[in-house]
Amino acid sequence: FCFSGRKRHFARERRRRRGLRNQRATRGASMSSQIAQMRNVVSRGLRVAPRVTKRTMATEPGAEAKVNCWEAPLEIPKWKEEHIVIAVLAGWGAVIYGAKKAFS
Repeated sequence: FCFSGRKRHFARERRRRRGLRNQRATRGASMSSQIAQMRNVVSRGLRVAPRVTKRTMATEPGAEAKVNCWEAPLEIPKWKEEHIVIAVLAGWGAVIYGAKKAFS
């Protein structure tokens, strides 16, 4: 029975774990430096700009705001896209139901 293969396996595993420890230490150091930079910015009284811009649903940048279908029921082009979809599906449902009742 040969133990040399086992020794190589354990040595390889030790090297892998040592590499993981080094990665964690480096990651921890970079995180602490980022936190320190953020503290400096906050302590100086500077406001940090938000990273995510808020966009409302169903609008394109620069386009006029969309409205709910019950706020402007006669101005369909201003409706939100979700409300147009619901109205179209309800219309098709009414047509199909009416045709079924009329021909049966």
